[in-house]
Amino acid sequence: MLETIILFLISVFIFIYQPFVGALLIPTPVRIGIMVLLLAFFITLSIRKRSILIFLVAMVPLTLLFAGNWYLNSPASLPDIAYVIAFIILAVCLLKCMERMPQLGFALSRYMLVLVLLISVWAIMCFAAFNLSLVPFRPVNLGGFAYYDYYYNPLLGYIDPRQYESGIVGRVAGFMFEPSFMGWFLTTNFFLLDNYFRKRGASFIIAKFVVFGGVASTVSIGALAVLILISGLNLGFILMKKMGFRARVINIVTWIFIIGLPLAYLLVPKDDIGDKMGKSSLGDREGRMQSTLLILATSGIKDIVLGHSPGYIEKMGFEKGESNQYMKLTAEEGAVLLFLVFGFIVYCSRTNRNYLLSNLIFLNSVVIIWTPLFVVNLVVCKWMEIRRRQLEQNIIEEDIV
Repeated sequence: MLETIILFLISVFIFIYQPFVGALLIPTPVRIGIMVLLLAFFITLSIRKRSILIFLVAMVPLTLLFAGNWYLNSPASLPDIAYVIAFIILAVCLLKCMERMPQLGFALSRYMLVLVLLISVWAIMCFAAFNLSLVPFRPVNLGGFAYYDYYYNPLLGYIDPRQYESGIVGRVAGFMFEPSFMGWFLTTNFFLLDNYFRKRGASFIIAKFVVFGGVASTVSIGALAVLILISGLNLGFILMKKMGFRARVINIVTWIFIIGLPLAYLLVPKDDIGDKMGKSSLGDREGRMQSTLLILATSGIKDIVLGHSPGYIEKMGFEKGESNQYMKLTAEEGAVLLFLVFGFIVYCSRTNRNYLLSNLIFLNSVVIIWTPLFVVNLVVCKWMEIRRRQLEQNIIEEDIV
């Protein structure tokens, strides 16, 4: 019964925060209430673990240090500061709760699988309905933002039109703010399907095709680039293994790829891509990055290490926030927290290299670190790794007996 209540609250928590448009529709007090309730559940259920108790005690001086510095830099950021601190505690305690409550872990992993497949089917339906003019969509402006001029159907969600020489093609945003968010979620889970399915049978192949169709429906350059990069990298690994390279060398190549990707992103001919691929946000993202670089260039060592404050870039008066998560984390929460968040991502998804790499690549262009959808996906990935190890250990013990 308790697992069912928590699962329900988590599902609500996911849909009332970004990247879902529920963040605009649900009043702030309701969203805060759901988060506080989940936080109370997770702390109560996990505090018996010694590691969690040590973590919570350590969070006291760290909160005073980081939150104090953030508040002095930007008193107006107090709600964002409280959210980030609470979110960090919630993420760690959720992970420990799932380790302690296997039924919750199993239920949440099944829920996320169904959600991925359902959103994929929904995206395909939405794409076909708009581009084949099967059902009416009306023009709307989402949230009053000038850059969210979409088409909308109450059952299928939002479409972002992209202009080509031959006409307009609708990019599916669904009930998320942007097609890039939909592209991130479906592309990363395309690789996470390898964890959901232990057998590579017909169900696995069908699920792969359905999710790939959902990815294609977003017409996202970023999603397409990630699929090509990961596929090419895997092909390279296969060739390296056949050529006799050791696993250590392959891992070094992987990290060189991860580190070199942001540099390669800066060298991308964004204007040429925009001309050939239709309307693209690549050039706009470059402009945002230059604004963040200006903030970092004029920052002292303290602010680079500890950050200015959550939400600082938007509160500085820039029209749009930073869309590169690494840049945004460094400028707002600091290099220390950037390192810790990066470590958490690697810890949760290190056994699925494709899922890990796809997330790290997407963080160059989507801001999703402090969202429930991102952290629940990560925690589920870690839980499935723990579950797999337990099953393997049980098989070994049975063989010994």
